[in-house]
Amino acid sequence: MPRSWFGPYGWPRAATKTRLGLFGSIINFPTARESRRPTFFQVFREICDSLAEHGFQHLVAVNGHGGNAAALTVAVNLCLETTGRRVFLVQWWDLASDTLAEIEGPMIHAEEAETSLAMALGQRVETDRATRDAWDRGAAVKEAGLPWTSYGRYGMRASGPGVVVPMDMLRDITESGVVGDATRASVATGEKIVAALIPRIVHVCKDMSGKE
Repeated sequence: MPRSWFGPYGWPRAATKTRLGLFGSIINFPTARESRRPTFFQVFREICDSLAEHGFQHLVAVNGHGGNAAALTVAVNLCLETTGRRVFLVQWWDLASDTLAEIEGPMIHAEEAETSLAMALGQRVETDRATRDAWDRGAAVKEAGLPWTSYGRYGMRASGPGVVVPMDMLRDITESGVVGDATRASVATGEKIVAALIPRIVHVCKDMSGKE
């Protein structure tokens, strides 16, 4: 493999990224686009196959979109079943769960955590348009007259007994697309999340490869 593919400590650089995803819940907002599940699974498999052909033996998928979580869990298991290849899946909100425990709200979409992370990563964030919307996702679902249960897990973090509920079409519960409070976002919060995530992702890679 070319030397340029590796960083200064011998670790492979970030190999690839893709913006293909499952955005059905936000499809009514501008620029959102949805792929079908078979397409999503096929693209994931072919990316993994291509990387393996180039000699990457240990693959870690880092997910940045909550709408992909369930499908990516299926995808990594399908990859193991069909190729024998183990791909580890990092959901950033799980790997930084202790840091995110300091954040209130449902942590569903474009709220304090996601907006703070975007700010820390230097992405475009129009802070003057930040808002608070659907702070209590479960209550918003109920108020919209949609099927609802008091046991529903309407937040990103599970606590106590609960049941999995489908991801809502955000147009039904929020005018802005925010589910939570984006006005609380800050670069400092985002930097705390990044500071927790990066070493842990590296740790996962080292564990996977058997290197200290």
